[in-house]
Amino acid sequence: MKLTLIAAAAAFALLPPSPAAAQQQTQQQPQQQQSQNPTADQKAGSAASGGSATRGVPVQQNQTRKQKFQSLDKNGDGKISREEAQDSPELMVIFVPTDSNSDGEISVVEFEVVPLVQPDGTAVK
Repeated sequence: MKLTLIAAAAAFALLPPSPAAAQQQTQQQPQQQQSQNPTADQKAGSAASGGSATRGVPVQQNQTRKQKFQSLDKNGDGKISREEAQDSPELMVIFVPTDSNSDGEISVVEFEVVPLVQPDGTAVK
């Protein structure tokens, strides 16, 4: 189980930034091209809006992991299929590494490794 969690965490860390982060990066490139020597403030601002942001599946304020799983499991069969996961683009990005037994569905146990984030960006424990 620990090996599965470690493998899932490593796979998640290797994922590309979210589309929103990529868009921010694209918008920042013209600004960086204008100044070949960015100031320390510009460097700090760029790092703050880049890939260091917490990524994960968003939950509603005070929503538990179990409640989030149930909201994604539309048919109530105890598994999140690929079709059901399409309601969460963030989950679709990590669907394959999260589906550790490769059965095409995410079980409650597999969902335990999915990073969840509150609306304010803080991680759900």
